[in-house]
Amino acid sequence: MGRLKSLIFALAAIFVLFCSACDVIVHAPAGDEPVHLRSSNWEGVWLLYGLGRATFFLMAKVTVIDAEKGWLSAEFTTAGKDGLQVTVTDLYLRRAGRWMLLSMRWPDNNFFLSPAAPFKGYIWARVELNDNTLLVWMPRRERFYDWVQKGVIEGRMHYEKPETHTNPWLEIERLDTKMLEQLQASESMPADYWLSPVVYVRVTDRARVEGASPDAPPDPQRGGP
Repeated sequence: MGRLKSLIFALAAIFVLFCSACDVIVHAPAGDEPVHLRSSNWEGVWLLYGLGRATFFLMAKVTVIDAEKGWLSAEFTTAGKDGLQVTVTDLYLRRAGRWMLLSMRWPDNNFFLSPAAPFKGYIWARVELNDNTLLVWMPRRERFYDWVQKGVIEGRMHYEKPETHTNPWLEIERLDTKMLEQLQASESMPADYWLSPVVYVRVTDRARVEGASPDAPPDPQRGGP
């Protein structure tokens, strides 16, 4: 019992670290060109390997919904105020120039304990897949706000408490491929536009977990972005 309490306490601490990273939200999945998925590369159970500033997820069980649209479903397990919690949401992979971008649909509940909770949109990140390892870079709010102020990106800053500018979050209208390639080509796009990467490692593929076939057909009952 003591070990379980220690685990929940540790997960709660990790949860707090992630809250500051869910503060750059976009209205639609970032990028335009869907990444064609191979189920064998993505499906299964992914575990958090290391801790960084943008970290709180403990485990993600991933399923491909539509390979041609780059559309996946993820069941996340993490720590909340009442212990371990589970939420299911959709993920979309898009390519823009040399970047592969992952956008996650904002859950209906305030799963991320973020001041952007009423917002209906997507959390997004730059990702890189290497075999069974997924690197995830969350955007740094203040750096992308620089581009809003320059007029390159259309967006606005919000605050949970406007009178004191407490708990800011950035709303972005869209991030299409042309816009993202412009950012990539800019000499003023330093590495610190991203938070330190979070590392997920796939420990079990879907076929081993569920005895499923390696390629899943689209689910006609689900809608897209």
